[in-house]
Amino acid sequence: MSRRDDDLAADFAAYVASRRPALVRATALLGVPVGHAALLVDAVLDRARRDWANVRDDRDPDDALWSQIRLLHSHDETPWWEREPAASHPTLDVLGPSERAALVWETLAPTAMPDPSPSHRAVLDAAGAMPVPEPAPGRPSLAVAPPARRRTLRGLAALLAGLVVVGGVSWWVSRPGAVAPEPPLTHVEVRRQSDDVGIVWYAAERLHLLGGVADVPDLVAAVGMGRGAVYVDTLDRVVHIDARGRRTLLGRTDAAVGLRASPTFGWVAFATPDEVLEVVDVSSGAIVGEQQLAVTSRAEVNDGGRGGDGPAVSIVRFSGALLAYVDADGNHVWDLEAGQVSGSGLESGPLLDQVANSAVYQVAPDRLLIEQNYTASLTAPGVGAELSPRAQFVLTRVPNGGPNGPVSVLRAGEGGQAELGRLPAEGVLDARFTGAVEVTLLVGDPDDPTDATPGAVSVVRCQIGLRSCGPVTSVLGPDSAAFLAR
Repeated sequence: MSRRDDDLAADFAAYVASRRPALVRATALLGVPVGHAALLVDAVLDRARRDWANVRDDRDPDDALWSQIRLLHSHDETPWWEREPAASHPTLDVLGPSERAALVWETLAPTAMPDPSPSHRAVLDAAGAMPVPEPAPGRPSLAVAPPARRRTLRGLAALLAGLVVVGGVSWWVSRPGAVAPEPPLTHVEVRRQSDDVGIVWYAAERLHLLGGVADVPDLVAAVGMGRGAVYVDTLDRVVHIDARGRRTLLGRTDAAVGLRASPTFGWVAFATPDEVLEVVDVSSGAIVGEQQLAVTSRAEVNDGGRGGDGPAVSIVRFSGALLAYVDADGNHVWDLEAGQVSGSGLESGPLLDQVANSAVYQVAPDRLLIEQNYTASLTAPGVGAELSPRAQFVLTRVPNGGPNGPVSVLRAGEGGQAELGRLPAEGVLDARFTGAVEVTLLVGDPDDPTDATPGAVSVVRCQIGLRSCGPVTSVLGPDSAAFLAR
């Protein structure tokens, strides 16, 4: 390990030694047997260990970890007969929810209740004397409910929903090598907009949601999620923003890989910095599933004609509970409900998109392989591709046109050009299907080195077969970071 890794490991070990007993006892005060409380806490600490540099520097670690412990507790479906036996003091079992809430606070932050009553002091003494099991060897294993059947917190948990943990502040301030944390994710104003185009898109440092627009700088990718969105910024943060502008950090990612969403289940998928494909439930922040990715040098994987500069990992598409992705071992489909991954090699090139029984691959830097019903296949010119919702058409870039060059729409069954309106020859910043026969483009003004004024970024919509394309709306601003959400 590097010196930095050694420092992180030592810092994490110091935090665990200092705060784990209080976290376990506080979890036990929720009514969880102390042995099982230790498993819940250790499961959250295990995840924190793998991303400790970000956890410790993002905000107060106690606050972040306690939120995750409560979420995991609400999703825990370990049968009572498989849980570790209770080892609590009989006095704890007679407390009501409000008393337990106050005592959880006191357990985590001993200054919160400077003058407890004698009865509360007896309970605190009992909680302090509660034996805390040592961490079990190996990775903690818990039965977590599938997202469709997850329960919500009731009773005490509702009382604790607004709890801000202040314990551990002295450790946080005085720890060796402390650095200034990133500013917290505050709420942003979402202003109403009259030119709603029906999809999420980004331009001129403004994120356009369904019915509103928010000023959010430095974004590089986004996916729609209900009336909100999940985005990635230049700090590699994966953030959920709802229709009211409330933001929640979901994790960290490699921005080059991007992210995909399953609106059906409310999930988002992204690749973590430690090369793990992670699927997160947006509403709770809980991890639905993880897969270790096989990663080689970027030049060793056919990357869609980008000349070796693209990521070796690609998250292709989320269809319900099925997630298609590519890594150095090949093309894969991960069934999150069944917990199974099927895959194939890269003989046909990396998978670019898949809809039902149809798929398209980058078989050569400027050539696509289009398959329908797993049998019939043909090749056609193109760089990168997206299938239409019914897999009738393929949207691709014209070879040798550059990253903002022209796009074309092919008929998936024959490879010929589909009838479309007059498309721009340059300045196509992004394009995607927004209907079975509808394509939406984001178009910037052609570069003019003599013009210093900001140009316009326009949303253009085309109907296949009608030969009609027309602008929907536009904004003034640079086109260097404009994109359509997936």
